[in-house]
Amino acid sequence: MSTSAEDRGRLELAMAGTRLGLWDWDMVTGETVFNERWAEIIGYTLEELEPTSIETWMSFAHPDDLEASNAAINEHIAGRAPYYDIEARMRHRDGHWVWVHDRGRIVEWTSDGQPARMVGTHEDISDKQAMVEALQASERRFSTMFESHASIMLLIDPVTGSIVDANTAAADFYGMEASELATMSITDLEAGDLSAVTRPTEVADLLPDAEFVAHRRGDGSTRMVEVHSSPLTVDGRALQFLIVHDVTEREAYARQVREASTVFEHALEGIVLVDRAGLISAVNPAFVTLTDWLPDEVIGRPLTFLEAATSITPAAEDLDDVLGEERGYRGQHRLWCADGSFRDVLLSLNPVRDAEGQVSSWVAQMADLGERIRAEEARLESVLHYDRITGLPNRDLFLNRLAVELRSLRQSGQTSACLLLNLDDFKRVNEAFGFDTGEEVVRQISERLQTVIRPGDVLSRYSGDEFAILLSGLRNRAEAETITRRMLTVIDAVLVIPEVADIYVTACVGAVLLPDAIVSAEAATQRASVALQVAKGEGAGHVAFYSDDFSSGSRDRLIRLGQLRQGWLDGEFRLAYQPIWEVASGALVGAEALMRWHSPELGEVPPGTFIPLAEDVGLIEDMDAWGLEEACRQMAAWAAAGVSEPYVSVNVTAPQLAGDGFIERVKTALRENGLTPEHLTLELTESTLLHPARSTVERITELGRLGVGLAIDDFGTGYSSFAYLKQYPLDILKIDREFIAGMEEDASARSIVAAIIDLGHHLGLQVLAEGVEKPSQLEILQTLSCDRYQGFLKSPAVSPDELLELALASPTP
Repeated sequence: MSTSAEDRGRLELAMAGTRLGLWDWDMVTGETVFNERWAEIIGYTLEELEPTSIETWMSFAHPDDLEASNAAINEHIAGRAPYYDIEARMRHRDGHWVWVHDRGRIVEWTSDGQPARMVGTHEDISDKQAMVEALQASERRFSTMFESHASIMLLIDPVTGSIVDANTAAADFYGMEASELATMSITDLEAGDLSAVTRPTEVADLLPDAEFVAHRRGDGSTRMVEVHSSPLTVDGRALQFLIVHDVTEREAYARQVREASTVFEHALEGIVLVDRAGLISAVNPAFVTLTDWLPDEVIGRPLTFLEAATSITPAAEDLDDVLGEERGYRGQHRLWCADGSFRDVLLSLNPVRDAEGQVSSWVAQMADLGERIRAEEARLESVLHYDRITGLPNRDLFLNRLAVELRSLRQSGQTSACLLLNLDDFKRVNEAFGFDTGEEVVRQISERLQTVIRPGDVLSRYSGDEFAILLSGLRNRAEAETITRRMLTVIDAVLVIPEVADIYVTACVGAVLLPDAIVSAEAATQRASVALQVAKGEGAGHVAFYSDDFSSGSRDRLIRLGQLRQGWLDGEFRLAYQPIWEVASGALVGAEALMRWHSPELGEVPPGTFIPLAEDVGLIEDMDAWGLEEACRQMAAWAAAGVSEPYVSVNVTAPQLAGDGFIERVKTALRENGLTPEHLTLELTESTLLHPARSTVERITELGRLGVGLAIDDFGTGYSSFAYLKQYPLDILKIDREFIAGMEEDASARSIVAAIIDLGHHLGLQVLAEGVEKPSQLEILQTLSCDRYQGFLKSPAVSPDELLELALASPTP
């Protein structure tokens, strides 16, 4: 085969900047074309190697690697491997061996089915190989250090928690043989979580990864330990390396000192330390606030100096007598304050004894009886009328103030407005990130809303994800609309939740103008609630003011929700299957499971209609679980009918993935239907991978280890960074139908498709195109070496029986 200078120029241009060697092998004649980088890797120029052929490669390849190379080529030719792919050595000009990653693919066949042309790349991986060898040497050194070190060391499987290895020091500390420890889990050693132990700031800064737990030893005794953990790779296996320090005595003493210091400085009650002679040696800030005495004014004076001439109860004992008898005491006393006034307190006096049992000092505590009563009243007021998270008025207090406002409006003739602001899909925030994060989102939203409301307005937390607002003294409806839009504007920005994620939320508002013949607070909020439902039906960020016409619409929605619930109970839902085809062979290789609802009353209801309703009525989680189980059951039925190769792809939402028991549900569905993990692929959205909760990351990793296929749905839409791809065990990239539909007329869309395919192949992933509807689109995908496609060109979503017929008639991939 000959290649023109023009062809070679195009070849070189295509590979410029990749630092990859390129080869093009005519498998009929043996003639092979290389680019400059191919020659450069082994220290030559291309001119020095010409004329070139397949023998050029063989002459430089290490003799021990030629057999593996030939075997890999034969595997590819036979169709058992999608690519020719090996790591081999080549002799450099200066005599040393260069490690290269050699990868290729047959791109042309003869008319009688023989391979005619193969193209591929050479990548210099010498540095990587050197790193592997250095890592192996490092692991040998680590093994020696691990066994002989005096510190307690453990190697843990980060997924299961199993103890993989323990050194001699660990065996001695736990009183068990290392082999016995290796049969246990790290949780078998833990006797309790002490992570709440407060450590000094300087220790926390120096040892940010330290964890305090109680470990149980072989004899049943418990020791408090400080555990330092870091990831470590040993023999290619990802482990967790633990160093354990016994800090039982040290931490017990340090904790006592810290607790005593914290209590002394931050206690709400006045505390006075008194020495053995009865003289004041220290006072805390609360004592200064209570009595106005400064420390310098009372330190060194006797405790009795503070006592007024007359106590408030006849039963109060003389403090000199209590000190002399070295016993504890509690009673009501009247103290003399620095300004000459008196303060009634509950005084507790307790002796502190040394190791020999002798009294070494005293601790006197003074609680302001008047302040305690006022504080209790304030606490009860807060509990009854204010929200714990935001500090805003709660539902009861808001309704009370709204009722007062309505009475005032009937006399003044002014205009006000009652608003209900609801956060969209707030349940998903709690499911994906946890309730603590959800509370922080609510708190930040409340702070933003407080920047918008005016003096005299009332902002309250009405329910979990809903705020109620009373706007007073309005000129007209337009002013209410302006203020409402400001509220939505301040919400419409990213919320930064430290150490969790940047979260974006939206909201809708339902409003009603007052008084408008409304006679009660309950009636006002009911109308605002109806308006809110109308706003939510129009989409995120909408506002609706109540109209009498809304009532019928609200009833219609309730009817649809009831139909959905009854349809679910009556089994009106089913799965349809969108076939997935191999581009090269046209063979059926899989199918995507899609939820469908056929209602006898409503007909075929689109997913875009019933899925939001299912979310509102709380059925979506049950529907997701049923869809997974039904898809696995159907795969088992196809296998029994003689179809075993195709997989089924099931869509998974972020809340579903983050929910408790999801991994076990997948395992159970596969096990009960006699399926292997390769039969199932789970489709995830990019947003799930870009801003995941920690539990989501762990579950995606566990699914990869399980062997379940993982696909990214609608890949490349709306995001500019694909760095997350290398973090997850992915198998398939699905190109969004938007790019496929535009690639015939739009060169940029075609370039994006080509780039995604190239990116996927370089990452070792299969690439699947969605929404293929025209033969010309399929031809372009064939030219770009796309792996798979789905769309109406070959088949819409079909019933299980129809898919079985397609599978049985399909050629072998």
